[in-house]
Amino acid sequence: MKPLTEKDGVRILEYRLKDGVASQFLFSTLPEVSPSSAIRSVKGRLQHQIRKQVPKAFKENYSIKSVGSAKLDVVQHYLDTQFEHHPMADPEVQARFGKYQIDNP
Repeated sequence: MKPLTEKDGVRILEYRLKDGVASQFLFSTLPEVSPSSAIRSVKGRLQHQIRKQVPKAFKENYSIKSVGSAKLDVVQHYLDTQFEHHPMADPEVQARFGKYQIDNP
């Protein structure tokens, strides 16, 4: 399964089955992979492999926690660029939200 998720930018580092019912994964991702995309990759690839034995292996819910480290300035830069990176479809809405954009130098 690892080579398949790596095609999606997700590297599985560890896996364990907790109490026989909860799958726990430790994984790393490429910077452009969103948390929901990483979960979709892991759950989807695993479900595909075990679907004959367990047709509905997963529920829709999940929990995700970060265990890595990032420098505050890197995180702040990421947050600061999201407004331009993901513009609204309506230019008027974009302009209205732009008034509330916080510039944190």
